[in-house]
Amino acid sequence: MQWHAPRYPQHRGFMHGRWPHNTAVMEDLQTGERYAVDSYSHANGIAPEIVPVSEWIAGFTPAVIHNLPCQALEPNTIWYQKLHEYLRSTFVRPN
Repeated sequence: MQWHAPRYPQHRGFMHGRWPHNTAVMEDLQTGERYAVDSYSHANGIAPEIVPVSEWIAGFTPAVIHNLPCQALEPNTIWYQKLHEYLRSTFVRPN
């Protein structure tokens, strides 16, 4: 890595009233800015969120989770209906 270097992981949690959470940290070698590299909010294979560490510690939550807009899981949306159909067909046994 020519422009960035890994740094000690960052954590947030109990002291701020949230569950503990750790993330990788990368430092821009030219500016000294440190970035949180957090893939926790997404499914495996989805690119991680990369935000300044200060923003991550303050409680950053992505607007998109698991590569679907958060609103997609509200009732009466097409994604919700498709998920509901999939779950019923997969986990509900016919009588």
